[in-house]
Amino acid sequence: MSETETAPVKERKIAIVGTAPSSRSLAPLHDPSWEIWACSPGNQTLQRVDRWYEIHALEATWVDCST
Repeated sequence: MSETETAPVKERKIAIVGTAPSSRSLAPLHDPSWEIWACSPGNQTLQRVDRWYEIHALEATWVDCST
């Protein structure tokens, strides 16, 4: 590859999953070509989450998952 050429950029498919019942079930959870990004305690039961984002105060949402 020469100095003027750039490596091809791999496209990422990201599904940002909220808790709205009207769209949550549309997330491509079983398609490994998609990254699943989720937020909210309401998504703790999703079959797969690759990234977790919490926008609520940690003290208000913490759940002990070690038991």
